[in-house]
Amino acid sequence: MTTNFEKKEKMIAMFWIHGGGGNRRRVDFCGFKAIDECDDWTNHTYIKDEDEDGNPIPEEEQELTNCRGNVLMDAEDLKTALETGIGTLDFDSDYDTTYTTYVSDLSEEELMIIVKDDYHHHTEFELTDALREYGFSDEEIAVANYFNDFEDLLEVNDYMSYYEIVDAKPVGLDKDDYFERNGKFYYEFGKFNVHEFEYFLKDSNNNVIRQGFVDAFLTEVGIEETAKFLCEENDLCQGIDLSARFSHKRFTEDKISNFLGLQGEITDADVEDEGEHYFDVSFYFSRKYLLPEENE
Repeated sequence: MTTNFEKKEKMIAMFWIHGGGGNRRRVDFCGFKAIDECDDWTNHTYIKDEDEDGNPIPEEEQELTNCRGNVLMDAEDLKTALETGIGTLDFDSDYDTTYTTYVSDLSEEELMIIVKDDYHHHTEFELTDALREYGFSDEEIAVANYFNDFEDLLEVNDYMSYYEIVDAKPVGLDKDDYFERNGKFYYEFGKFNVHEFEYFLKDSNNNVIRQGFVDAFLTEVGIEETAKFLCEENDLCQGIDLSARFSHKRFTEDKISNFLGLQGEITDADVEDEGEHYFDVSFYFSRKYLLPEENE
């Protein structure tokens, strides 16, 4: 016999249709559960295992009926419901029908019914699992969660276009200026313009002693703060090269010039890479420039 635990290897959503036809018709979300976990199944249905003469009916021929003996599921549908958790209990069409479906097969309308559920038939974790199974990425779910606005999740890509998603929090950023989900950090493009820079720490002989990637604000102050932080972490560092690449689709030369300052320059204004065009930008900071207090 298949257990409900085994059924729910794929998430199942239950809905109740009621109210009548036309504008009176309502569909409510009842939770993430199989059809045989429905109260009506427990209290108002019977598996017909005997005929009118009291003779046993083979299991493969048994049907599900209501209290009046009307068939709700034939043998094939009953077998499917018990094995998969998917089925329909139609007691009175638009006035009283309960059905289940796989979360991955939800319509957009059904998904929004779950998201807007006012009766809290799911936990936050269940909703996240369901959205993931439906096909949304962790990043899309995180943005919707941040806005506390899952109702707009189907348009969440509009939100995503306004956010930079990076792996590390830039130096000096206040908690109110970003949010974090699943190890990713989200920053508003127009507010900060966070970008990934490749860095090279160099000793007094210009030898690279360490390199990696770091996220920095696209402002003269933000980039210098990031370079200073890297320099302070390494006593051997006597200078830092920072370099980054910016797409022509999102940046103009004038926009980049606004944050170059005295320490930066555009090294190549049109780099082509796999059909895309970029600006290459580099910065150099000496330890003396970043940490003048050490020379006092």
